[in-house]
Amino acid sequence: MPVISDTKYFPPLVFRNGHFNTIYPPFFRKQEKLGFTRRRIETPDEDFLDIDLFLKNNKKAVFLFHGLEGSSESQYIQAASIALSKIGFDIIAINFRGCSGEANNQLISYHSGFTQDMKLVIDTFSDKYDSVSLIGYSLGGNMALKYVGEDPAKVHPKVQKVIAVSAPVHLSDGSKQLQKPMNYFYTKNFLKTLGKKIVEKNRKFPNQIDIEKLPTVRSIWDFDEFFTGPINGFDGAEDYYAQSMSLQFIPDIKTETHLISALDDPFLSTSCYPFAEAQQSKFFHFYPTKYGGHVGFYQKGNKYWLESKLVDILN
Repeated sequence: MPVISDTKYFPPLVFRNGHFNTIYPPFFRKQEKLGFTRRRIETPDEDFLDIDLFLKNNKKAVFLFHGLEGSSESQYIQAASIALSKIGFDIIAINFRGCSGEANNQLISYHSGFTQDMKLVIDTFSDKYDSVSLIGYSLGGNMALKYVGEDPAKVHPKVQKVIAVSAPVHLSDGSKQLQKPMNYFYTKNFLKTLGKKIVEKNRKFPNQIDIEKLPTVRSIWDFDEFFTGPINGFDGAEDYYAQSMSLQFIPDIKTETHLISALDDPFLSTSCYPFAEAQQSKFFHFYPTKYGGHVGFYQKGNKYWLESKLVDILN
């Protein structure tokens, strides 16, 4: 599909700064909460996933997948849940392993390419609906694109539309982007919570984690090199990135798919904007907005352009 650049998103002056648009929503957005019901499902490896549900016996549902160190409590998940429930969608919001407020059982955890848990949740809940859609944010967006592209024949037949938002589709370059001084604040916050989880895992699985490396971690690349990669069976950070990045799978996508990314997103490298892939695909739509930051897209008052765009695509 052609690149769709006429998105008509034009925020107030201060929000034309990508960092401001990124930082404002998680700290200052006044976001109502939908009121989920939690259900725990078991995984084949004797772990668990906590799924938050808002079910009204609708004939269609949307699955929501959060970003790095997010959860169903993240303001963008709650906002999408409210907007989409109003137009007749049941809501199924996944908390990746270790992200629901309780440590998961196994040594392995969630990561950008861990589509096994995504597939399990989709397969568990989809059969009762006429159609389902997927929305993934940042890490969850990369995962959703990988899910529909890595083996199109195994995508659940009820999946009709997929939307990724602010997805770092080239993980290695995205990791390098986060190492830039301007992104120190974001990296520091990610590493704070990721580090706490590694300390907890070391308590549960002594001698299986090189915990002495933790004080040397200064970047997301370091964390993935010492922990994410080895814990999840990869040969370090670059092997993890190479196997998990969704960019390589976009040409094989056979499901209607949309990627919304702001050109001023501080998390994304130039390689994370798949213009060529969109132009060559019959199924993949790319929306490169001039402004928006990382999962920001503030518009006016307490309104955000992103939710209106999600409604527009899914309606």
